[in-house]
Order: sequence, then C-alpha cells, then structure tokens
Amino acid sequence: MRKVLILLLGLTACAEPENSVQAPYIEISPTFEIDLTETRNSSSTIFKSFPLNDNSFLVFNEYGRSIDTVKIEGLGGKALKGPEIPLEGPWGIESINYFQPMKEGNAFLDQYAIYFPTEEGLEKIEINDTQFGLTFPHSMPLINLTNHFLKFLDPNTNRSIVLLSSRGRSKLDRFEKIELAQIDWNNHRLSKLNFKFSSKIDENRIEFQGKGFSISSSVYPQVLIHQDKVIVSYSYSNLIQIYELNSNTSFEIKPKAIDYKEERTKPEINEMIKSRKEFFEKSRLWESDVTFGPMASLKSGSFCRLIKKQKKDGKRGDFILELFDKDFNKKGESTISEGSKFLTLFYIPLGDQLFVKAHEQPNEDQLSYHLINLE
Repeated sequence: MRKVLILLLGLTACAEPENSVQAPYIEISPTFEIDLTETRNSSSTIFKSFPLNDNSFLVFNEYGRSIDTVKIEGLGGKALKGPEIPLEGPWGIESINYFQPMKEGNAFLDQYAIYFPTEEGLEKIEINDTQFGLTFPHSMPLINLTNHFLKFLDPNTNRSIVLLSSRGRSKLDRFEKIELAQIDWNNHRLSKLNFKFSSKIDENRIEFQGKGFSISSSVYPQVLIHQDKVIVSYSYSNLIQIYELNSNTSFEIKPKAIDYKEERTKPEINEMIKSRKEFFEKSRLWESDVTFGPMASLKSGSFCRLIKKQKKDGKRGDFILELFDKDFNKKGESTISEGSKFLTLFYIPLGDQLFVKAHEQPNEDQLSYHLINLE
C-alpha cells in the first residue's frame, strides 16, 4: 500500500424534491494492489472484464491469452491464472471483444460473430445477410460498442441485445446506419428494436479515410443490459436512453448537471480530414473535454457513474460521482476531491461498491486500484 486516501463525501442535492435527495456516506479506499505475478499480465492493460460477485471478476489476459480471475481479499488481492484461449483448433478464436462465462465454458463475441461453447469446441455463428435476412443498405453489419464489459447473452434463451452498424462502401459516404437488435442465436432470428440512437453520434464523429483504411473517434454508445431494460449512454453527453424490452418502449433522461458540462463541445469539421496528424490533433482536443463513464448497476438496485470533467490548464479534470435510484431519478452528484490525481474511468461494479483502476500504475506486476463504497 503506497498511500492512504479516505474521503467521506455527501451528495449535492439536484433538482428533485428535497426529501428525495439523500446524502449517503461514501468511502474511497486507500490505494490497494492486485498481485499479477502468477498471470504475467500488465497493470497498464485496458482490461476486457466480466464481474462475478461482490469480490471477484474475470479479465482477459492479452499477453497469455487466458481468462484470469481477480479476487479482492482484504487490503489487496490476487489474480489467478485461468484457461488459455488458443488461436486455432476447435476451441480457437482470433479476436475477442467480449467474453461471458457459461455453464459449458466461455462464450465470445467479436465484431462479426458469436462463439458458443459446446462439448466439441466453439460453435461460430456469423451475423450475415443469408442467415438473418438483414436489410442494411450497404456493408456487412458490425457489432460496435465502447463497453469495458458486456453481458451479451441470456444463458436461458441464448438471445443477445447488440448494437449493429453498417455504412457505405465509398470513402466519400460517411453515412452510418446504427440499430439496436435482439438476436436469437438458436433459431438465427434477428429483430430490430424500435429504438432511435442520439444524433449526437454523427455530430461528434471525427474520421480520417486513408488508402485502404479508416480511423474514427470513439462515438459508439455504452450499453448496460439490466433485467428487462437496455440502458444506453454516451461518453460525450449526459443523455441516458432506456429501452424497456417487455413493453417495447423507450424514454430518455438528461440529468440536471450541477458541477459539470452536459456535453462535449462538438468538433469543428468543415471538410474531410486530410491527414493522420489533423485527425489526432482534433481527437485529442475532443477527448480532453468532459467524459461520461458507463452506467453501472449496484446490488442495492441503484445506478451510478463517474464523470471526468474537462482538462483545465493542461491538467486532468476533477471526477464527479452521479447516483440514480432504480427508476433513474437522479439522487445527487458529488465532486470527488482531487479525484483527478488517483481515479480513472475504468471501473467495475462489485455489489454496492466500484472497483476503480488507479490513475498511476508504478509497478507492472501490481494493479493499483481503489474501492468506492456506495452502501
């Protein structure tokens, strides 16, 4: 343990009836460390993860191509080496965007297909026009999200909620069709949900088209599937959209901001970007603005997220904690004192607390983190 940071925070009241706003006792732990020695993973990695319970989660180890278990124990924890994922053979897979533990093994999702565990190996089912009868007008659809983790499969029905995108084949065609879809992988049936994504996706897109390649700003939404609801949020806006699967209806909220900008300043792009240098300059400026972390569901039934304020004088912005009740009414927000020095937007809900990766990672074999207790 390097240093102690224990902050007791109250939540600032928002525009709600006074008696509905709580001021819970929030505790941020000292800097704890996860021992990564056994797994030979690196603390600098942006982990693909999956929460298991109140004190453990899984991570995909890109170095050893294994799915390891991280256990939180007292004032620290340890990562345990898990099964390796081969590149070839019946259990082989090249690209892993998300994974989810199942009774038969791990299921995987990449941009093009889902991989089901069976007794003989992984069964690959691609999303293509022949099987699912998709009506996208241009290229083959891709599964695109910006989540750190995603529960993409209902183990009881083998159905998924995914975001599908397709676009024109010409580099002059910047139009992209984005739809929320429910896929029945057993019967190869796809139904598009009656849901409209925010126009802010296109308004915030920064893109450079090179010869045979393209690079784009991270504009795709974050998706949280919680019970019968699909919760869609955006890293560049405080807009939250909720789709209810049972009623096939949706609504949106835009929480009243007290101490943060409600959205990023839209990038100024009057014509096609002509070079990588121009793309990265515009992207860095856009990303230095306010950033909204993904919505997280807590054991209590509440929801929360962290927000990083815009850079000021070249320094990282302060962090905000925003809290919602089970019906998405905002219960308050709080600026975390000096959070810019020790927090990041990589966090995983574990029960009624958040596991937050620390900003500074001085030891490659030790993953530094904090716990935010929201109980």
